[in-house]
Amino acid sequence: HLAPDGVVYLLSAANRAVYRWSSTTEDWISTLATVGSALDIALSGDGLRLFLSYPGGEITVFDLEQPSPVETPFVNSPQTPFEISTAGEILFVGDPSGAWSSHWSYSPSGALVSWKDWNYVSEEFVWSPPNGKMYFFRDSQSPNDLIWEEVAADGTIGIDFDSPYHGDYPMEHPIRLDPAGTLVLIGSGHLFDAASLVHLDHLPLVVADAAWTATGLFTRDLFAGLRFRGLVVGPL
Repeated sequence: HLAPDGVVYLLSAANRAVYRWSSTTEDWISTLATVGSALDIALSGDGLRLFLSYPGGEITVFDLEQPSPVETPFVNSPQTPFEISTAGEILFVGDPSGAWSSHWSYSPSGALVSWKDWNYVSEEFVWSPPNGKMYFFRDSQSPNDLIWEEVAADGTIGIDFDSPYHGDYPMEHPIRLDPAGTLVLIGSGHLFDAASLVHLDHLPLVVADAAWTATGLFTRDLFAGLRFRGLVVGPL
C-alpha cells in the first residue's frame, strides 16, 4: 500500500509486523509491531490510518499521525473478513456473514454506516475516487464477473452493477483503474469502460500488476517483467 507521502506499507503476517519503506528517502523507517498475525491491511485515503484484519473478525487501527503509532481496536466484523479496503476515509469490509456474503462500511470513528448482504466475495476491493465506486469480482460464483458498487462520501453503500458479460472474458486479478476513472484493466489483460463495464480491448499479456503514471501505463507481465505502454487513455 502506497501512502500519499510516498511511504509503502508491507504486511508480514509471519513476523507480526508492518514494514515501512520511504520512496522519498529510499530507506526503511520504523516497523509497526502487530498484536498478532494479521490477514490484511488497508490504508485510509489520506494515509493517516492503517487498518488490519484478523481471524474471528477483529479489525484494528494504527494512528499514523502519532510519533510512535500503536495498534488499537477499531471494530469487529461478524465473521472473519475475506478482504478490507478503504473508500477515502471510510473502512470497507467484506465478510461471509448474511446471505451469500456481506459488505460493510464504517465511519472514521468506527460507527457502522452501511450493511449490504446478498453480496459477493472478492480477493480485492479497488476504490476509484473520481467515480465514487468500489470495483471487485464475484470470485465465489461461476462464471465470474466484474462489478462496481457505489459508496457515498458518508460511507453509504448504494447500487451495484455488473458487466454485461458472463463468462465471455477471463476475470482474473488484479483490478487496476487509471487515475481519471475511465478504464479498468484486469489481470487477463482485458480493458473495460469504468462506467458501463463494456469491453474495450486487451493487452497481449498476462498482467501481474499495473500502474498508471503521468506518462502512461506500466505493467508487470507475469512472464516478461516490467513494460512501459505509453499514454493509454482509451481503447488500444
